Amino acid sequence: MKRLLVVFLITMVTIFTMGNTVHASSLEDLRISGENRWETAVEISQEGWEHADTVVLTTGYNFPDALAGAPLAYMYDAPILLTKNKLDRTTKEEILRLGAKKIFILGNKSAVPLQVEADLKNIGIENIERIGGANRFETAALIAEELGKSDTAFVANGLNFPDALSIAPYAARNGIPILLTKNDTLPDATVKVLQEKRQTIIIGGTAVVGEDVASQLNNPVRYSGKNRFETGKAIVENLTLGSETAYFATGMNFVDALTGSVLAAKHNAPILLVKTNNIPSSTKTLLENYNKKFIIGGKAAVSDIVAKEISGDTSTFTARGISIGDSVKRVLSILGEPDRIDESRAKLEWYIYNSDYSNFLMVGIDNNQVIRLASNADVWNSTIDINIGTTKEVVEQKLVDEYGSGSYYLDDSYFARFYYDEHQDNSIALIELTGEDLEYIDPRKTDSVARDMEKQIFDLANATRVQFGLKPFVWDEKARISSRKHSQDMADRDYFDHINPDGESPVQRMKKEGIEWIGAAENIAAGYYNALDVHIGWMNSYGHRLNILSDLERLGVGVVFGGSYGVYYTQNFYTPR
Repeated sequence: MKRLLVVFLITMVTIFTMGNTVHASSLEDLRISGENRWETAVEISQEGWEHADTVVLTTGYNFPDALAGAPLAYMYDAPILLTKNKLDRTTKEEILRLGAKKIFILGNKSAVPLQVEADLKNIGIENIERIGGANRFETAALIAEELGKSDTAFVANGLNFPDALSIAPYAARNGIPILLTKNDTLPDATVKVLQEKRQTIIIGGTAVVGEDVASQLNNPVRYSGKNRFETGKAIVENLTLGSETAYFATGMNFVDALTGSVLAAKHNAPILLVKTNNIPSSTKTLLENYNKKFIIGGKAAVSDIVAKEISGDTSTFTARGISIGDSVKRVLSILGEPDRIDESRAKLEWYIYNSDYSNFLMVGIDNNQVIRLASNADVWNSTIDINIGTTKEVVEQKLVDEYGSGSYYLDDSYFARFYYDEHQDNSIALIELTGEDLEYIDPRKTDSVARDMEKQIFDLANATRVQFGLKPFVWDEKARISSRKHSQDMADRDYFDHINPDGESPVQRMKKEGIEWIGAAENIAAGYYNALDVHIGWMNSYGHRLNILSDLERLGVGVVFGGSYGVYYTQNFYTPR
């Protein structure tokens, strides 16, 4: 099919050059993390709480005082935040964002200095309650007293952290205190609280909670494994929470699981422990039990290798964690409901995710499976380091076009097509994956398909603008009508030009629709198969690119099937007077 492009520009506009880009891995969609443990705690808080009257605050330097804090935080619907020897800026700003009125400080004055209290008062927090004993065992006992009545208690080793953290979401969700012990000695503070409990659940094997301690407990039941990871599995299998969501954190450090435990409890989800660079077999057997998976902590705690396995990502390419062949259920569990569902010229529906153009994604669905993925945003993850911004030269060094089709057959299941930006060193501007099972039919040419293509062209333009640091266009209905009428006229009267056979220019046609402008422009095209093709066609033509990356504010798009070229496209841009 022949394809044409023509540009009409009637005001000076500004074009921007794309600088270096940072490619956001789709694995990042799974992560809740900050630059450090204090910022990670804040990210967890922001993930789970828009507002909180109460905050639990503890030191970020060591684990003992906070080990038992999750049930207390859950009872007050409070996030756990971390502090240094004084209240740092990140934590202070989060407390203010939450609108907190009360702060529980876990730990004595040597763990959380009085300076922190003074800093809290300086930001208007007067209701401060410190729960801190002479040691970690007394602090846990005091937290248990604050929780109130429960005839059950968990007992875990207080000289190490993993077992207590594994049980924290369940304990929090069920209001059961976590009491701490030594391996061979039951501390007095713990004994006192346990006298009121009818049932005791020991977390960990005899190496961490010995038989001498167990013999002093009321009706003890033990959940344990050979190591912290097997103990975590025993907890999940015997003390069940929900089966929809799971959180993953390193089992080699305390802090991420500690602050994430209350968020997990809010979502009725366990925290499963992993190593930095691999998933222990005991944890791995649990992966497929959960549809939604989130990682707490950065790459230094849980590497991308582990994150990839957690996500179920084995494809060369994924977009925001979605692969060709994934089910609709998986798409919805990861991305949520689409912002729009569009028709397509092929036998599929497009699930459109456009609420954030920096994460714009089109997911093609047929027979309840992902059959196509497309995006010009930095949403791709690739095992071969090909992404938005990769040059054509690099692609051709890494991949072979076996069929000479311009597409690359990958993973024995789908084709990858790369659209290049000729004005940016022939770097990838858009990636499209198409499953080999896509059923090709005579391209649909209905009015409803054309209407949906208009919206897709608008979205693609805005995703490109966001990549270049520009504000998205505002959709303009008058400009849409003007554009559609011109596309229809070109199809009906079989011409291709900005000036119609009656001598009307774009500005005259726009004025007919009531548009008053201080700057305006028009792009037209014909013969391109779909929104992806025509958008890249325009972006690779300097004048059309100028309009898409201009400082004009509004855009309307008109697509019409018919005429000598089969399909006609018009974009009308303007800034209102």
